[in-house]
Amino acid sequence: LREITNHMFDMVSITDLKGRYIWVGKSHEIVGYSMEALMKQTAFEKIHPDDLKGVINAFQDFVANQNDGAKVIYRTQKLDGNYLWFETIGKFIKDEVGHSKEILFSSRDITERYQAEEDLRLMVGYSNDFLKLESDHVSYKKITDDFLKLCQGSFAAFNLYEENGIYFKTMAVSGDSKTLNKASEI
Repeated sequence: LREITNHMFDMVSITDLKGRYIWVGKSHEIVGYSMEALMKQTAFEKIHPDDLKGVINAFQDFVANQNDGAKVIYRTQKLDGNYLWFETIGKFIKDEVGHSKEILFSSRDITERYQAEEDLRLMVGYSNDFLKLESDHVSYKKITDDFLKLCQGSFAAFNLYEENGIYFKTMAVSGDSKTLNKASEI
């Protein structure tokens, strides 16, 4: 197990049935903590406060129902203070008579996937806002501001094209003043 997990991207760990770490693989490096530091805590200590209750409930349900393969998605804090989104799945390790004694967890960093999904949810929301527009310039401005923030660009414009697809009217622009001045010159 140690040799296999030394070459994995997922964080692999073993806990007791109360969530106290018994063993953590080399892959723990993705969160920045030393193995010794992690071994002094439970699996719940670095979970984002907004996710903690749900993770504890999922863990208790997992243990009570011996629910191998159950997944939970949550944020965990790295040593630098930033958070990663993890998707964790567990499997019970049983003793010689079949009683669960430990849990093997595999936690995958899904931060990029989660962010892409969140961006898509935001874009769908912005699109729904657009479909509700009539001729409210404040709404055009809000959508343009939202798209600029989502795309992390320096300039965004909301243009309404005529049916011929050639002519358009700019309904709103967003960006810092320097960029907006340069864009208006163009």
